Amino acid sequence: MAVRFPMPKLSFQDIQRLPKTDLHVHLDAPCGLETILELAEQQKVKLPAGDVDRLRPLVQVGDDCKSLVEYLRPST
Repeated sequence: MAVRFPMPKLSFQDIQRLPKTDLHVHLDAPCGLETILELAEQQKVKLPAGDVDRLRPLVQVGDDCKSLVEYLRPST
């Protein structure tokens, strides 16, 4: 059984003062394309492309990305 602690009541101003992070920073390029290829080779994982130029469009979205769904598509 988990121990629960009472949550303090936060005002809107408290929330505004909390440090924030950009979600896209965590979604964007957790590693480079070369690293993906190297790790796949080490782990004997067959990728749909074996070089950076063919892998790039499969795992990266361009600057013209129009929605979060489109942005997340390469990681699904």
